[in-house]
Amino acid sequence: MSCPGAELLLRVPERVGPDSLVIVNCAGRTRSIIGAQSLINAGLECPVFAVENGTMGWHLEGHALQRGKLVRLEPDPSSERLERSRAAAMGLLARTGGKLVSWDQLQASLRDASATTYFYDVRLQADYGQGTYPGARNAPGGNWFRAPIFLPRSGMRALWWPIRIWSKRP
Repeated sequence: MSCPGAELLLRVPERVGPDSLVIVNCAGRTRSIIGAQSLINAGLECPVFAVENGTMGWHLEGHALQRGKLVRLEPDPSSERLERSRAAAMGLLARTGGKLVSWDQLQASLRDASATTYFYDVRLQADYGQGTYPGARNAPGGNWFRAPIFLPRSGMRALWWPIRIWSKRP
Protein backbone atom coordinates (compact mmCIF):
# COMPACT_ATOMS: atom_id res chain seq x y z
CA MET A 1 0.00 0.00 0.00
CA SER A 2 1.21 3.48 -0.77
CA CYS A 3 1.59 6.20 1.81
CA PRO A 4 3.74 9.33 1.82
CA GLY A 5 6.54 9.11 4.37
CA ALA A 6 5.36 12.17 6.29
CA GLU A 7 1.99 10.49 6.85
CA LEU A 8 3.17 7.03 7.94
CA LEU A 9 2.52 7.74 11.61
CA LEU A 10 -0.93 9.03 10.75
CA ARG A 11 -2.02 6.13 8.56
CA VAL A 12 -0.10 2.93 9.37
CA PRO A 13 -1.05 2.31 13.05
CA GLU A 14 -4.75 2.10 12.13
CA ARG A 15 -4.00 -0.73 9.68
CA VAL A 16 -1.76 -2.95 11.81
CA GLY A 17 -1.81 -4.81 15.11
CA PRO A 18 0.89 -6.16 17.44
CA ASP A 19 1.16 -9.36 15.35
CA SER A 20 1.62 -7.49 12.05
CA LEU A 21 4.86 -7.00 10.17
CA VAL A 22 5.44 -3.60 8.56
CA ILE A 23 7.90 -3.29 5.68
CA VAL A 24 8.60 0.25 4.48
CA ASN A 25 9.90 0.68 0.95
CA CYS A 26 10.83 3.49 -1.41
CA ALA A 27 12.54 3.69 -4.78
CA GLY A 28 16.07 3.93 -3.36
CA ARG A 29 16.57 3.38 0.34
CA THR A 30 16.75 6.65 2.24
CA ARG A 31 13.03 7.34 2.61
CA SER A 32 12.32 3.74 3.63
CA ILE A 33 14.97 3.92 6.38
CA ILE A 34 13.60 7.24 7.61
CA GLY A 35 10.01 5.97 7.41
CA ALA A 36 10.73 2.73 9.23
CA GLN A 37 12.69 4.53 11.94
CA SER A 38 9.92 7.09 12.40
CA LEU A 39 7.42 4.29 13.07
CA ILE A 40 9.84 2.58 15.47
CA ASN A 41 10.56 5.86 17.27
CA ALA A 42 6.83 6.53 17.59
CA GLY A 43 6.38 3.20 19.37
CA LEU A 44 4.55 1.10 16.77
CA GLU A 45 3.92 -2.19 18.57
CA CYS A 46 4.90 -4.55 15.75
CA PRO A 47 8.18 -5.27 13.94
CA VAL A 48 9.11 -2.63 11.35
CA PHE A 49 11.72 -3.05 8.62
CA ALA A 50 13.01 -1.12 5.60
CA VAL A 51 13.78 -2.87 2.31
CA GLU A 52 17.53 -2.78 1.76
CA ASN A 53 18.27 -0.48 -1.19
CA GLY A 54 14.54 -0.04 -1.88
CA THR A 55 12.78 -0.95 -5.11
CA MET A 56 15.95 -0.47 -7.16
CA GLY A 57 17.86 -2.94 -4.97
CA TRP A 58 14.96 -5.41 -5.18
CA HIS A 59 15.01 -5.10 -8.99
CA LEU A 60 18.81 -5.40 -9.23
CA GLU A 61 18.65 -8.61 -7.17
CA GLY A 62 16.42 -10.06 -9.89
CA HIS A 63 13.12 -10.01 -8.00
CA ALA A 64 9.90 -9.27 -9.86
CA LEU A 65 8.22 -5.90 -9.45
CA GLN A 66 4.49 -5.37 -9.42
CA ARG A 67 3.65 -2.63 -11.90
CA GLY A 68 0.58 -0.56 -12.61
CA LYS A 69 -1.16 -1.19 -9.30
CA LEU A 70 -1.39 1.52 -6.68
CA VAL A 71 -3.33 1.00 -3.47
CA ARG A 72 -3.28 3.93 -1.09
CA LEU A 73 -4.04 3.89 2.59
CA GLU A 74 -7.32 5.61 3.43
CA PRO A 75 -7.47 9.28 2.43
CA ASP A 76 -9.15 10.57 5.59
CA PRO A 77 -8.28 8.94 8.89
CA SER A 78 -10.86 9.01 11.65
CA SER A 79 -10.86 11.83 14.21
CA GLU A 80 -9.74 9.27 16.82
CA ARG A 81 -6.78 8.33 14.61
CA LEU A 82 -5.91 11.99 14.18
CA GLU A 83 -5.86 12.45 17.96
CA ARG A 84 -3.73 9.32 18.51
CA SER A 85 -1.34 10.47 15.77
CA ARG A 86 -1.11 13.93 17.30
CA ALA A 87 -0.35 12.43 20.73
CA ALA A 88 2.28 10.07 19.28
CA ALA A 89 3.89 12.89 17.30
CA MET A 90 3.96 15.18 20.35
CA GLY A 91 5.53 12.37 22.43
CA LEU A 92 8.17 11.83 19.76
CA LEU A 93 8.81 15.56 19.61
CA ALA A 94 9.30 15.68 23.39
CA ARG A 95 11.63 12.64 23.43
CA THR A 96 13.82 13.97 20.63
CA GLY A 97 14.01 17.60 21.71
CA GLY A 98 12.13 18.87 18.67
CA LYS A 99 10.30 22.16 18.76
CA LEU A 100 6.72 22.99 17.91
CA VAL A 101 6.17 26.50 16.65
CA SER A 102 3.00 28.54 16.77
CA TRP A 103 1.58 30.30 13.73
CA ASP A 104 2.88 33.61 15.12
CA GLN A 105 6.38 32.15 15.61
CA LEU A 106 6.32 30.82 12.06
CA GLN A 107 5.33 34.22 10.71
CA ALA A 108 8.09 35.90 12.74
CA SER A 109 10.65 33.43 11.34
CA LEU A 110 9.49 34.11 7.80
CA ARG A 111 9.90 37.87 8.35
CA ASP A 112 13.30 37.57 10.06
CA ALA A 113 15.89 38.85 7.59
CA SER A 114 18.84 37.48 9.62
CA ALA A 115 18.21 33.92 8.37
CA THR A 116 16.39 32.31 5.50
CA THR A 117 13.40 30.22 6.54
CA TYR A 118 11.93 27.53 4.32
CA PHE A 119 8.31 26.58 5.02
CA TYR A 120 7.14 23.17 3.72
CA ASP A 121 3.73 21.53 3.44
CA VAL A 122 4.55 17.80 3.37
CA ARG A 123 1.13 16.56 2.31
CA LEU A 124 0.49 14.93 -1.06
CA GLN A 125 0.39 17.31 -4.02
CA ALA A 126 -3.37 16.76 -4.44
CA ASP A 127 -4.01 17.84 -0.83
CA TYR A 128 -1.61 20.76 -1.19
CA GLY A 129 -3.45 21.82 -4.34
CA GLN A 130 -6.75 21.97 -2.46
CA GLY A 131 -5.37 24.65 -0.18
CA THR A 132 -2.33 25.35 1.90
CA TYR A 133 -0.85 28.07 4.05
CA PRO A 134 0.44 31.21 2.34
CA GLY A 135 4.11 30.82 1.47
CA ALA A 136 4.33 27.05 2.03
CA ARG A 137 6.20 25.03 -0.59
CA ASN A 138 5.06 21.51 -1.35
CA ALA A 139 7.47 18.66 -0.50
CA PRO A 140 5.22 15.58 -0.59
CA GLY A 141 6.05 12.99 2.02
CA GLY A 142 9.06 14.95 3.19
CA ASN A 143 10.89 14.67 -0.15
CA TRP A 144 12.74 17.92 0.57
CA PHE A 145 15.92 16.01 1.42
CA ARG A 146 16.15 14.38 -2.01
CA ALA A 147 15.87 17.50 -4.16
CA PRO A 148 18.46 20.30 -4.11
CA ILE A 149 15.76 22.95 -4.61
CA PHE A 150 14.31 21.98 -1.23
CA LEU A 151 17.54 21.43 0.68
CA PRO A 152 18.21 24.05 3.38
CA ARG A 153 21.78 25.29 3.43
CA SER A 154 23.96 26.17 6.42
CA GLY A 155 22.48 29.02 8.46
CA MET A 156 18.99 28.45 7.14
CA ARG A 157 15.90 27.25 8.99
CA ALA A 158 13.41 24.72 7.65
CA LEU A 159 9.91 24.42 9.08
CA TRP A 160 7.56 21.59 8.19
CA TRP A 161 3.85 22.00 8.60
CA PRO A 162 1.97 18.70 8.35
CA ILE A 163 -1.32 20.55 8.40
CA ARG A 164 -3.59 17.59 8.92
CA ILE A 165 -1.84 16.53 12.13
CA TRP A 166 -0.89 19.75 13.84
CA SER A 167 -3.61 22.32 13.52
CA LYS A 168 -6.27 23.99 11.50
CA ARG A 169 -5.44 27.04 9.47
CA PRO A 170 -5.53 30.14 11.73
